[in-house]
Amino acid sequence: MQKLDVTILIKEIINLYDPLTKIQNFLLKDEKANYEIIALQTFINHAYLLDCKSRFISTCFSAFRGHFSDSLILLRIAIEACACAYRIKKRSHLAKVILESVNSNQKYKEYINKFKTSELFPAQLIHPIMNELHKRYKECSKRAHSNIVSMALSIKFPINHNKLIEKDYFEYNKAGPTGVAWHLFYIIDTHIGILQIFDEVFKDIIDFNRKNWLINLKQVKNKTSLHIKNWPELINKENWFFISAPSSDTDSPRNKPRL
Repeated sequence: MQKLDVTILIKEIINLYDPLTKIQNFLLKDEKANYEIIALQTFINHAYLLDCKSRFISTCFSAFRGHFSDSLILLRIAIEACACAYRIKKRSHLAKVILESVNSNQKYKEYINKFKTSELFPAQLIHPIMNELHKRYKECSKRAHSNIVSMALSIKFPINHNKLIEKDYFEYNKAGPTGVAWHLFYIIDTHIGILQIFDEVFKDIIDFNRKNWLINLKQVKNKTSLHIKNWPELINKENWFFISAPSSDTDSPRNKPRL
């Protein structure tokens, strides 16, 4: 099987972000909805969307450079931004908390309290995509903290205790080509999940050709799945959840998100 160019998949993920970033008008289906609140909610979530798009590009660059731990730290930030957007979608009044968090230390503490991990990923949340994002958030956190896991790919422990520990600037030497492939697919797969959450966040209030967008999303999922099959050693290493996760329009009733 001919190998696909992973850079094509990266470009297609960016192309999936683009339609969501072009806010032209609102589609307020509920006539009783408060326009100002929805506008602020959309403004803040649009900022989170743009941040996720930017983080995706930076994350891929880091992975290509062999800075795998750095790439997962950036991925963790994107997951958190996505979770914040989802929380604001469900609690629109919290958009104001985000906006005012730069005004004072007290306002920032309020933001921290309202958007802590237990609030972004509450135990009672039943949402397959958000639940999987939470798992990956925790996995990426292992690379973000100062522990042996975050250093494992760059530290060489000498057999002879008379020698010093060595640290590589790049993590490629230990991970090799398979490590590059795994990190890139993990990043792409995770951002497919992030995009599905932003689709859920924006689908009722933003005017974009959602039908075509969902078709493009499905095509990117299929291409990513085919690409992963070119790496037999990766097929069973990860569950690749998001490339097989249904869109919100095709979820069964029992999989519908609820708090």
